Amino acid sequence: MNSQTIYGHHALEWDRTRLKWSLASLQSGARETGGGNLYDDGVFSIGGEHIGWTGELRTEPDRYISEEFYKKMNSGKVSTGDVLLVKDGATIGKLALVKSVPFGRAAINEHVFILRANQSTDPAFLFYFLQSAYGQQQIQLYVKGSAQPGLNSQFINYVHWKVPAQKSQKHIVDFLDRETVRIDTLIEKKERQIDLLQEKRGALISHAVTKGLNPNVKMKDSGVEWLGEIPEHWGVAAFRRFITRIEQGWSPQAEQRIAEEDEWAVLKVGAVYKGSFRIEEQKALPKDLDPNVKYEVQEGDLLLTRGNTPELVADACIVPRVRRRLMLSDLHYRLVLNEDKCLRPFACYWLISHQGRIQIQSDAHGTSNSMVKVSQSQIRSWVITCPPLDEQKDIINQLDIECAKIAGLIKKIEHSINLLQEYRMAVITAAVTGWIDVRKEVA
Repeated sequence: MNSQTIYGHHALEWDRTRLKWSLASLQSGARETGGGNLYDDGVFSIGGEHIGWTGELRTEPDRYISEEFYKKMNSGKVSTGDVLLVKDGATIGKLALVKSVPFGRAAINEHVFILRANQSTDPAFLFYFLQSAYGQQQIQLYVKGSAQPGLNSQFINYVHWKVPAQKSQKHIVDFLDRETVRIDTLIEKKERQIDLLQEKRGALISHAVTKGLNPNVKMKDSGVEWLGEIPEHWGVAAFRRFITRIEQGWSPQAEQRIAEEDEWAVLKVGAVYKGSFRIEEQKALPKDLDPNVKYEVQEGDLLLTRGNTPELVADACIVPRVRRRLMLSDLHYRLVLNEDKCLRPFACYWLISHQGRIQIQSDAHGTSNSMVKVSQSQIRSWVITCPPLDEQKDIINQLDIECAKIAGLIKKIEHSINLLQEYRMAVITAAVTGWIDVRKEVA
């Protein structure tokens, strides 16, 4: 986008200025010595994980600093009207407008900037400008570094924009508040549709791997309280009876980019996500570092995450057709099974079923609520149902068909959400750059 052509004719009378002249202050935050989440209460500490892509400010996960540390802070204390900007890492450019300070008091950590507007600038207009395509382009233009990309405080000296009179700023903000709420409401409805489809998928999987496909089969007590009844001819056993080997991957220092097709890459933990394999979740291995080929991912592998959030830890998937030169990270396990007794796809469906998750979440522990892990011994101890092999095959085939249908519906809904998000960005950009006249829209 060229600064000479980005603005529409409604912005002809707007004042062109540098961002720094529209701010009362730019502040950075700090983390208390020791890192991590040192306290169970105190003053809420805001990091990049608390800021959403559409501008929402979240209060989970809990992060706190001590009262003593907060009182000594010379900058970084959050006030109503502040614009918060993620300044480093993979999510540079995320923004939130503080409409009310969480829990009455809050401070930012070292990964966030506070942009505090001056008296002639509406904080919400500043927020919408930085959220616009033009604002985001300028932010990304001044990101420095490749291994650890980030913004330094000098970026406000170079970002330029046009600012209308305060009355016009208010008109634009009122218009965008209304339009973004309308679009976000549509997006929320579609996201709820996805949630319902995922619930349906989960129910189908859980029923199939515990009750089978024959509704008339005779049942028996499994002997496991949380499992209930299973088909009379099925068994129940510890997972160790079917596991031949568990392999843990390797996590060398990788580059902060996706690898080219002919390069080696290491999987990120998000490569295994809700029963599916996401090949784009990987990082390039530096050219001067030799790969460990024994950890190369193969088609048909049963993968399981060793560490993640409580909701996603021990998520499992079967690797589909995959490109070569992808390595397991040390946050992944590869489970090798005796397939004369238990087929990998059946085991995968079991692991992502409701009954599988009961055991996983009971065992998963860690020093932080946001990162927990499961051990190889725990995996071997988990209980799994044991249908005959021919029945396992039937269950796998049926679930593959039904889950593919649901995945297709979800993909269509996600596409419509992407279109709405693109439209949202276009509306914001058009309004803050004067391509549309919003005065009659808010009259």
